[in-house]
Amino acid sequence: MKESSSPTPLAPRLARWLEARWVEVVPPPRSIVQLYGLEIIDPDGIDRLDPCAVRTVFITEGPDEFAVLACPESGPAYDFDAAATVEHAWVPLAASSTRPGAFAGRRRVVAIRVVGVRQ
Repeated sequence: MKESSSPTPLAPRLARWLEARWVEVVPPPRSIVQLYGLEIIDPDGIDRLDPCAVRTVFITEGPDEFAVLACPESGPAYDFDAAATVEHAWVPLAASSTRPGAFAGRRRVVAIRVVGVRQ
């Protein structure tokens, strides 16, 4: 991995890059956590949000972050420059003045966490 000229730590830069790229991805239909390996191609391109700056490789998925990180299939994540979990979930909207018995609306949220960075 080449060194970057940015003084900002790598983990928040990778999380920001991955979040910017995530708008291009079709989310899974249910609540789930996915583990990705991140291979840094162009360290300076991360700050520019260049789509080719980092290669993402899907490794595994599971019901929660602890299960994904503990499963044997997560082992290849250690071979990458960094690893990240992406959690998809449905969150109820704030209570509104719906009629009794009506269900509140929900929206999909995505939480991205860089869980490991190789120095």
